[in-house]
Amino acid sequence: MLNKINNENFPIIRCIGIGKTYSNTTEAVKNVTLTVNHGEILVLLGPSGCGKTTLLRLIAGFEEPSNGTLSVGGQLVSMPGKFVKPEKRKVGMVFQDYALFPHLNVEKNIEFGLDKSNKSTERVEKIISLVGLENLLNRMPNELSGGEQQRTALARALVPNPTVMLFDEPLSNLDASLRIKIREEIKEIVKQAEATTIFVTHDKEEAMFLGDRIAIMNNGKIEQIDTPEYIYNQPLTKFVAEFMDPASFIDVTITDPHTLHTEIGDIKVKEAIITDKQNLQILIRGNNIDLSQEKRSCIVESIEFKGSHYSYIIKLPSGKIIEYISQENILEVSDNVSLSIKKNIPIHIYQDEKYMMSTKIEL
Repeated sequence: MLNKINNENFPIIRCIGIGKTYSNTTEAVKNVTLTVNHGEILVLLGPSGCGKTTLLRLIAGFEEPSNGTLSVGGQLVSMPGKFVKPEKRKVGMVFQDYALFPHLNVEKNIEFGLDKSNKSTERVEKIISLVGLENLLNRMPNELSGGEQQRTALARALVPNPTVMLFDEPLSNLDASLRIKIREEIKEIVKQAEATTIFVTHDKEEAMFLGDRIAIMNNGKIEQIDTPEYIYNQPLTKFVAEFMDPASFIDVTITDPHTLHTEIGDIKVKEAIITDKQNLQILIRGNNIDLSQEKRSCIVESIEFKGSHYSYIIKLPSGKIIEYISQENILEVSDNVSLSIKKNIPIHIYQDEKYMMSTKIEL
């Protein structure tokens, strides 16, 4: 098992107001506060340039924060006037390109991660068995598949018994089918090792599979941290909603405490909604709506076949766009249709495209 502080409920990683500014102008990370608990996998998810890799490098010690404090395993490693070097943080890192030594075989690459004064044959054998490399120890890196190289890099990072494991988009160089296989292996291995883990990716499917929690980053800030289910089903902002899947926000007015009026119909809700707030919207995804060819107030703008389903882009009378998802090819471009909200879904209400509350439809 990896190093851990006595209280497993105490955060292994704690960032408070961490920031990184380059050349006094570019803020790569802005006032980030987060915690990661023992054995948890936290995924940093966001588009290129959002600051997720910089935040990972700050935790690893490869970059020095411009402000804020950072603790790893209960040890304060960064604050104004104090900075602990990477090799003193007990952090294991797996890079995008694996960074294996080409002149060393698998076994020597794995052993390289150990302190020369404290080599443990038992520890090395345990990790080799954990990652399933027993039959590949004498092979050189150029004789390995992408997945085998990944497991070698993972084993090398695990051997020193780190407090924390950090992954910087380690699957981005693999083809689609291999990515799925390797991400399953990584999750199984780090869970068996009880490794507290931060995993960086821009792939939302990868994030939802791997993460106990996901932190969505945008423009150097964390927009939302939550479980994959809450991130997808109850996004706090328009950015989070649209990053996780195509999403539309349509205007809504409260005509009475139990009735919401939208341009695609009224919605009767169970709980009374009492508010004087204006500029309200509801979040709509492609699988949240029903379609019919009666009344026909909306127009099919485009159709795209996506393998498992058809995606129909439909323009509402106001000019707003909604995606409708169907397993069947039932429409043509320029068809006139009508839309309505499905009856069995929760309704998420937003103000100025920021989450306000949720309610349920009255059946």
